[in-house]
Order: sequence, then C-alpha cells, then structure tokens
Amino acid sequence: MSTDQLTRIVTDKNSPEFAEFVESHGLSLFSELYRQEDNTTFRQNGLKLLLKFIDHNGVSKFAENDLKTLYTLIADFMSKPNTSDEQRTGAIRICKLLGSVVEEEDPSLFNYLDVLIPAIVNCTKYTDEDMEHLSEEAEEESLRDKASGCLTGFAWAKQGTEYINAINLILGRFLDSDTWQVREAALHCLYVIVEAEKKQAEPLLERVMGCISDENEFVQAAAVSVLSAYPNVISENAEFVTKLANMFKTSKNPVLLADIASALSNLIELHVEALKPFISDINAKAKQILEENKNLPGMSVGMISACLLSTVEAPSSEEEKRKMAAETFPTFALITSDEWGYSEDLRTALFSMLEPILKLIDEKTFEKEIVQLYKTLVEIVGSMDEESMRNLPLVLSLVSLIVTEFHLTSEQLQSDLVSAMLQDQFLESFKEQIIDCLLAIANGSTSKSLLIDRDGVIRKKVAGFASTNPNDEVLLKHIDKINSK
Repeated sequence: MSTDQLTRIVTDKNSPEFAEFVESHGLSLFSELYRQEDNTTFRQNGLKLLLKFIDHNGVSKFAENDLKTLYTLIADFMSKPNTSDEQRTGAIRICKLLGSVVEEEDPSLFNYLDVLIPAIVNCTKYTDEDMEHLSEEAEEESLRDKASGCLTGFAWAKQGTEYINAINLILGRFLDSDTWQVREAALHCLYVIVEAEKKQAEPLLERVMGCISDENEFVQAAAVSVLSAYPNVISENAEFVTKLANMFKTSKNPVLLADIASALSNLIELHVEALKPFISDINAKAKQILEENKNLPGMSVGMISACLLSTVEAPSSEEEKRKMAAETFPTFALITSDEWGYSEDLRTALFSMLEPILKLIDEKTFEKEIVQLYKTLVEIVGSMDEESMRNLPLVLSLVSLIVTEFHLTSEQLQSDLVSAMLQDQFLESFKEQIIDCLLAIANGSTSKSLLIDRDGVIRKKVAGFASTNPNDEVLLKHIDKINSK
C-alpha cells in the first residue's frame, strides 16, 4: 500500500480500511508517517484509529516486530510534553490503552519495560499547571493518576514479581535525576507499586530514605509516602524517626505535612519509643494545620486528622489521654462545623474519629460544644438524600454515644432528631440502627425519657418496617409505657 493511500485512510478516519491495513501490512509505514513532526493531522487521526483498533482487537493480532513498533509509538507519544488539553486527553487515552494491554498479560511486554517505564514517569511528572492547582480537590482522574495506575496492572500480573523487580531497577535510575519533577515522579510510581503489592520496594528503601533529605519538599513528601507503608522497617531507625518528627514540626508545605502525618500515625500506633518525646509537638502542629487551613484537600485533612487522633490515644495513662483529648476536641468540633464547609463524606469520616475523643472528655467543660455538635448531626440527618444516606449508621452511632454519655435533656433536640430519622427511605435500609438510636434516646436521660410519641407516630413507623433487631419489641413496649403515663 502506498503512502498516499494510507494518508487518505487516516485523513478520512476510515476505521474499517485502517483495520484492514494494519492486519495486512503491519505498523511500519504507519509509524514512519506518524513520526513526521509536520504531520499533525495524521498524528491526531492516526492515534484515534490505532486506539480504536486495539480497543476492538487487543494486541494479539500484531506480529513481534509490530509489537516493538507499537510500544515505541506508545512511549513516543507519552514522552512528549503534555502541555495542552488535547495532548493530555490523548496521553490519558494512551495510558488507558497501556493499562488494557497490561491486563492482557502479553508476555512480550516484559521486553519493552525500558521503553515504557520512562514514558510512564514522564506522564507522572508535575507540570506547571499541576502545581497551580495542587491545593484543589481533583474532580476527575488526572493524567498522573492514569499513567502511574498502569503500574498496578504490572504488580498484579502473573509475572508480577519479575515485572516489579525490573521496574524498580528502572525507577531507581530516575532517583538520580537533576530534575526534581523526575525524582518525585519516580517515587510516586514506586508508591503506587507499594500500594498495589506490599513489600515490593524493599530493595530501594535505603535510597528512598535518602530522598527525605532532598532539596525539594515534594520529593521529600513522595519519599515519605513510600516509607509510610513500611512502619516496622523505619521504626527501627531512631535517627530517621526523629528527623521525621522534626520535619513535621518545622515544615510549611501542606503536601509534605499530610504525608508525614500519615507516616507518623503508623509509627505512633506501633508505640515507637523514639516518638514519645514528640507526641505533644505533633498534636500541637496537627491542630495548627487544621485550624489555619480551611482549603486543604480532603485527603490531606483526613491524614492529618488521623494523626491528631493517634496522639490522643498514644499516652499510656488514662489521665494523660483525657488531658490530650480535652486539648484536641475543640479542633475536631471546629473542622466538623458548618463554618469549615467540608463535604458530607469528609465530615462523616471526621465524626468517626470523634467517637474515642468524646469518651474521654468532661461533659461540663464542653457542654456548649457538645450541644452544637449534636445540632449539627441532627441537621445532617435531616438533609441526607438517597446518595448520602449511606453515612447514616455512622452518624446515628455518634448521636447514640452523645445521648448516652452526656445525657442531653432538651425535648426539642430529641424531637428534631426523631423527626429527621423516621423517613421511610432510612427505615427501609437502616431500621436496626435507627431502633438502637431511639432506645438510646429513650434511656439516655437520668431524669426522664425524652422519647415522646403522643400521636403514636413512632410506634406506627417502627411497626411498619420489619427487621431482625430484638430491640424492636423492647422499643415498642417502651413507647407504650411512655404513652400510658
């Protein structure tokens, strides 16, 4: 087939003829034309046709020499600067293609790791645009996520260990790059592999520890992410643990702070001796970050909050735990308030961290804050829709804890909650949790029951939805007893 004929097929975006061409003539002529820098239309249309062909046929129809051409083409495109929306869209499609090829577990893929892994690292690098939007929540999967995500497939493949050993050697070379974006990207790729298959990065751990001292804080953060998966290993290095705690105390980079917080949480849970002198400082810094930064990404908030909770649970004496809880509760009360404006899912996750703290604080000291927290929970229950009601059991668990531990005596507060939770859609899915919460309200006050059902609404609702909760009958008898007075 002539160059003119292939150019016409690609220019016309003729998929059937393109498929026939590839099956008959391979990829050599296509590759030759594709690589011509002035052939922009051919490159754009040709990429789409090639992707469509592979979507339908996989890579099984390619001969060995064409596979080499294919993977070289993939790497070539991924290695270009992805500065425009069109380039990024194309690169994301290429990454999806590579991901599907990895899933096919084509054994020949192993031979092209030296070509493909550098291309993946290139797509994983932070661009100037990425840096501008780093503090924002990502609305969709980025090129960075899609590219590094290909490595998960390698880790899970039948040849996973062989793949990862080879990939680690390649990534190790990038740790010596003069460009911080490349060093950070290599560490991020290593982190993705560690998350997919634990213990796969151990041969590189010593070098990763060295990256903690990198001149760039984003490289430091990426190194901490990798190391946080190996708390048992790094906990044995007291000097490193001390350095990590001091970095958390002094750094102002939110990305680095979140990653260090995650690592410190794991170490605190292991009761690492070297961290004990730093617990109060870690608690103070975590509170400061959360209280002074409303616009942290949700993942960072979660990681730092989990670290904060671990400092409350760290002391060995009950007295010290109560002291730490009293110092920490106001921060959690603040960041779960409407003022902070976090998403419902994030607030629910933070509420779950509040449970152990609530069990340690004094009712009289925080009466105002506890009542406000209760009101917030009632409002959340009342505003839940079909999607967000998956969080209802956790919210009700916290409500039951507050009622039981702090004996709220306001009939209006209890009435508002009961009205909010007795929606049919809630009872259909979470009747058992609702029954338990109603019983907590019924038994929560030391003076009198605050479960009022003068019109029989609660009895009717409870009796109308079947459940296996043995407390159903207990609750109904309780309601009858109240109504008979």
